[in-house]
Amino acid sequence: NVETLVAGMSYLPDYELVLASKITDSRRAELTKLIPQGTRVSFLGGVSDEEYSELLSSCFALVSASLDEGFGIPALESISQGTPAVLSDLEIFREVAGDGALYFAPRDPADFASKIRMLEDGERWNQLSMAGKRQSASFSWAVSAKKLLSLIQGL
Repeated sequence: NVETLVAGMSYLPDYELVLASKITDSRRAELTKLIPQGTRVSFLGGVSDEEYSELLSSCFALVSASLDEGFGIPALESISQGTPAVLSDLEIFREVAGDGALYFAPRDPADFASKIRMLEDGERWNQLSMAGKRQSASFSWAVSAKKLLSLIQGL
């Protein structure tokens, strides 16, 4: 659902949407055709773990317009670094990111853009950053592994 993010850039000409994931050349061409004139969208075509961490720590917000999500690890990675997330309004994202994110209707580019604009309030950005760090502290690989092992043993 990257199309929603790309379309939302028409409301955000002063921002750059950086798409870090690997994509095929045909998908990139498809998305490039959708980029609103006068906006900035970059395709990185995949990044290393180090580059990804740097992107998360230096960006204004992590954004995702996912329509279906298994867990939301990128959202958790973002908020754990204090970078607020702007996410499609999915139950799993609310569970994972909690108050460390703003949520938008996943097929509404204007709603996505309005949530980005809400983060322009420095106090609000800082509140979400701190809330995200608190929220992410409740997750750990060790706790998740123990829960999964317990579930498997119960079967």
